[in-house]
Amino acid sequence: MRTHFIVRILQTLCLLVAASHAETIVVSIPEQRLYVFDQAGENIASYRVSTSKFGVGDQPGSYSTPLGQMEIASKIGDGSPIGTVFKSGSRTGEICKVNARGRDPIVTRILRLRGLERQNDGAFGRGIYIHGTPDEMHIGRPVSYGCIRMKSKDVIELFDTVSTGSRVEITDERVSRGFFTKVTRSPEHIAAGPAPKTVPVAFEPPKLASASFPAPLSPVSLPATEQKRSQFAKSTASANVTTSQNSSGVTLLKTSVLSITFGAPPDAGDRTR
Repeated sequence: MRTHFIVRILQTLCLLVAASHAETIVVSIPEQRLYVFDQAGENIASYRVSTSKFGVGDQPGSYSTPLGQMEIASKIGDGSPIGTVFKSGSRTGEICKVNARGRDPIVTRILRLRGLERQNDGAFGRGIYIHGTPDEMHIGRPVSYGCIRMKSKDVIELFDTVSTGSRVEITDERVSRGFFTKVTRSPEHIAAGPAPKTVPVAFEPPKLASASFPAPLSPVSLPATEQKRSQFAKSTASANVTTSQNSSGVTLLKTSVLSITFGAPPDAGDRTR
């Protein structure tokens, strides 16, 4: 469990570095969704996509989608009409309509990917792209042969948003459930030290460990009703201490280690802008 958490932390730190110089794309395999983060680490868009029907991996001839850190090596198709068919990265001169029966070409735009890790160093040679597809009725399901497919209007918008060299992270994590959704501190701020604590002044972690509460008055000097109120007050105070300690611990983890805001980005149908 700890190892899995550390891996997720390392993945997020990689995204922090990438977000410092260009837009970052994150593709979630289980969600079948692509997210775009701006240079400040804010989620600015998300789109439904389709990854491989053969699962994940980078073995030659596997037709699977590789995981890990990649970059956009080249952009192909700028200005081409929607439905323009490409073969081996070149236009064929044909225009394919959306959901044309019996057709499954690469259309509209191509973002060619280059792997940056050992687990995906074959992506460029295998021709792994983010590209448009006429088979839009199946977007949102894993139906591709290794590439990341998008609707034509969505891939045009993505093409115009990102640049060559932008980082792409393909992950088997659920992005919307909390780990990549928003970065609240830039890498240079992390290098400079922890952010100011957001813990309320009334709760100072060093003092909580030794905090004590006055004992209730003797039952002899209080009516029965007052005795119950006193006991309830003591019980409530102890619960508050535990809660505040737990809350401060979580806050310190967020601000000192990662300072990441957990939460799902807003979703408005196919895109969130």
